[in-house]
Amino acid sequence: GTGKTTTKRKKPKARSIEPSTDERNKFLVTNIDLTSNGHGLARLIRDKLSPYGKDLKIFVERTHPHRRVRNGAVELLIMIEDWQRMLDDLNNGPAEKGIIFEGRRLRVSRALGDKRDRLFPRLDYEDRAAIQLDTEAIYACTDQALADRISELLRGILSAGLDGREAGMAPDRDDAGGPRPSD
Repeated sequence: GTGKTTTKRKKPKARSIEPSTDERNKFLVTNIDLTSNGHGLARLIRDKLSPYGKDLKIFVERTHPHRRVRNGAVELLIMIEDWQRMLDDLNNGPAEKGIIFEGRRLRVSRALGDKRDRLFPRLDYEDRAAIQLDTEAIYACTDQALADRISELLRGILSAGLDGREAGMAPDRDDAGGPRPSD
C-alpha cells in the first residue's frame, strides 16, 4: 500500500421523517398560512407539546427564496404514550390547549413519514394513508398548496370572463385540434 486511506463520505441526513429510522411518534402540524415565514412557530409547538411527551424534534421546511413555511405544514417527532389524548386536546379542546399561530388554530395529526405528508398535508391521516402512489406519481404529483394556487388563478381568469387569448393562453381549439366555430 501507499499509506493513503480513503474514507467514505457520509450522505447528509434527509430533512424529512423516514418511517423506520426513529422510535418516536410522527406528527404533522397543518393549517399554517401559506404566506407565513413561521417565525416563532417551532418554539410555540415545543411549548404546547412539552406536557405530552419528551425528545421532541421539529422540522420546519421553508420555500426559497421567500422563506415561507413549505405547504403550510410542519413535521415533528416526539416520544409519547397517549398520543390520542394529545391530538384530542390540541384539536378539539379549548382554545388555550390548542396551537394558535398568527390567528389560526393549527391542526395536529399523525404523520405517515413519507412524501404523502408533504403532498397532501391538509388531508386527515386515514385519507393520506389510503393514497397509493407509485414511484412515478411521487415525483409527478402536485402538492396541495400549489394545486390550490393554480385553481385560484384559473378561477380568477374564468370569473373575469377572459378568453384564452386575453389571458395569454393558447387560442381555443376543439377536441380535434382545429379552431372552434364562432358563436
